Amino acid sequence: MVSSVTKEQLTSFLNEFHIEFRLSGTGSYSPWHLEIAKRHNVPLMGTCDIGHFFKLGDEVYQTDMRGYRDFQEYILVLAEMYIRNEITKDDILTEINEIIDGRNDAFDIYVRPCEDLKHFEQDCLS
Repeated sequence: MVSSVTKEQLTSFLNEFHIEFRLSGTGSYSPWHLEIAKRHNVPLMGTCDIGHFFKLGDEVYQTDMRGYRDFQEYILVLAEMYIRNEITKDDILTEINEIIDGRNDAFDIYVRPCEDLKHFEQDCLS
């Protein structure tokens, strides 16, 4: 897919919408959960598969490899439309929420919410 969005524009878009994509060496825990556990010296046992995760604000979601790639590509399309003023911030948030909730008939990916980061950190402290 050829995109007219520059790296700087995409970074700005992702920062504005608080979107991050990251892989984890374990499918059991997201990179953000692993960072919290490490910060509090909490040992974790997990699976040894690669996990595909994305974070929207403080919410973390797991997806599969296809969903990870497809969602990244769709975010790029939304960024292009946003930069050209063809779509509003509210439109983008609606699109993303419909995908996460499984209400977007045109874009169907596997999405599983992960444990809340604040709750996970509280568990690590207790």
